[in-house]
Amino acid sequence: MSDLKFDGDWVIVEGNWLKSRTLDIMLDAPSRRINNSGWRRALVHNYGDKLTINYNKDYPGGVNIQGELSVEKIKSHRLVLNVEDVVVDSPHRRSSSSGLRRALVHDFNDGLTINWASDYPGGVTIRGDVNMPNKLVVNGKNVGNLLTTLQNKITQLETRVAALEAAP
Repeated sequence: MSDLKFDGDWVIVEGNWLKSRTLDIMLDAPSRRINNSGWRRALVHNYGDKLTINYNKDYPGGVNIQGELSVEKIKSHRLVLNVEDVVVDSPHRRSSSSGLRRALVHDFNDGLTINWASDYPGGVTIRGDVNMPNKLVVNGKNVGNLLTTLQNKITQLETRVAALEAAP
């Protein structure tokens, strides 16, 4: 059973499903706008047969999702974010109230930076194994090469100590 009711300031749509045969669903409350220009297209069935939220960035304040966001199935097995920064913030876990919380940043050298500008004063913790198939560079030095050099020097020192201990 479905019904459309008008109750004072409310429009109530009742039913199991709501079908809109439109290109756009616009949510626009003029009293909440930060500027009076442009459209407010909340949901758009776009040309690629995709659903776009905040089409053309019509809401200058962006999009907030309150609570848990669950992605049950991603057909391509990838999540694409066309953004410069990914911010992860839980205000009740902060040790200070200042600063941004940029967890991941697509940086100016086309790299990925974790904890941009040390936004998280507690640093970065990695639990579990870390695999680095290429190289690890710390303060401009290749750690793998440094470890190999140090291991060679230890081997040389062990050989010399063994020779000294064997001498009469």
